[in-house]
Amino acid sequence: TVDCIPLIASSIMSKKLATGSDAICLDVKFGSGAFFEKPEDARKLAKAMVEIGTLMNRNTKALLTNMDQPLGKAIGNSLEVKEAIATLKGNGPSDLLELCLQAGSLMLVQAEVATNKKEARERLLKTIEDGSALGHDYKSVPEKPAKCEEPGKKAYYDCSRCDSISLNGTEECTEADLVINP
Repeated sequence: TVDCIPLIASSIMSKKLATGSDAICLDVKFGSGAFFEKPEDARKLAKAMVEIGTLMNRNTKALLTNMDQPLGKAIGNSLEVKEAIATLKGNGPSDLLELCLQAGSLMLVQAEVATNKKEARERLLKTIEDGSALGHDYKSVPEKPAKCEEPGKKAYYDCSRCDSISLNGTEECTEADLVINP
């Protein structure tokens, strides 16, 4: 990597912008484990990337985070995935949880799902506590055909974590959406 902030910023942001997202949250690292050791250099990179995103009409924000120590405890892809899942269950290392809460809070505010970072953080912690941070755990339920005078149900997916239902396993629906009339 070349030590040239405009080149680094444009390279990173071209990839972020290519995703088509309306909002972009950047975690810009500094410290001994990062490209830039000094926070002021990382801040310059963050500022340049936010400017590029803003010029492209994207709601772009950046976090500056310290990489003097490794994040979490796991090393290697599969172990890091296990650690991320443990964090979503509320059992991960505190430094990883804190970074997830900071970035996640910022993203919820950017998406206008929360009005401020405090509210966003509380919502995120609630999803960890109630298990919904892991997403849905859908199980397939087969169709129950309608009978002469008794309605049936379309095949659907039932979430064991939150009791939501879905026709396609991605979008929630209501019981009324499942009805098959005779």
